[in-house]
Amino acid sequence: VNHPDLKEHFSTEAKVFNEQSIIKIKNNTIKPDRVTIYKNKVTLIDYKTGQKNNQYIEQLKEYELALIEMNYEVVKKTILYIGDKIEIVNL
Repeated sequence: VNHPDLKEHFSTEAKVFNEQSIIKIKNNTIKPDRVTIYKNKVTLIDYKTGQKNNQYIEQLKEYELALIEMNYEVVKKTILYIGDKIEIVNL
């Protein structure tokens, strides 16, 4: 992927986890679409279709909090809307 806003999410030097479950402290399970980890720094990306929804922002925040609890530093969060055209929303 060559888009400059997505470069960090697709680093060849990072460990990548696609759709892997994370069990939270209270036994809730979440499943981010893509987590990229490089030197304890994390980027999150979530793929969506359809209309924008603030619920998606809250979902990424939940993923971020779970990773912070695991002692990672979340450095970038992105929602990638896929449809007739692609729209990138960095948080």
